[in-house]
Amino acid sequence: MELILLNTKSEELILDQQIPAEDIIKKLKLLRYPKTLASDEEKKNNSLLWPTSTQVQAQRRGDRWGYNIHFFVSGPQELTKTIEQFQKAAEQWKNQSH
Repeated sequence: MELILLNTKSEELILDQQIPAEDIIKKLKLLRYPKTLASDEEKKNNSLLWPTSTQVQAQRRGDRWGYNIHFFVSGPQELTKTIEQFQKAAEQWKNQSH
């Protein structure tokens, strides 16, 4: 209904039943939120220099966008090194935001 209210062309709403459900959902989201999805893709592809011991995933949670970060350290020296690398990534992110 929202897509119709947004004056989406009817041919864009015609969905092929051969297409997997995930692809249909992606298409509908792209029609409904084109700027948000484009922005999300840009942010996901904008890679920062994260510490090598981390697993980083770009995520959207409601109206907020950010990174989900997991890392493992086995000692205080490794933690100190990882924190320094996170600080470099934060500085790089800050510079890219301007």
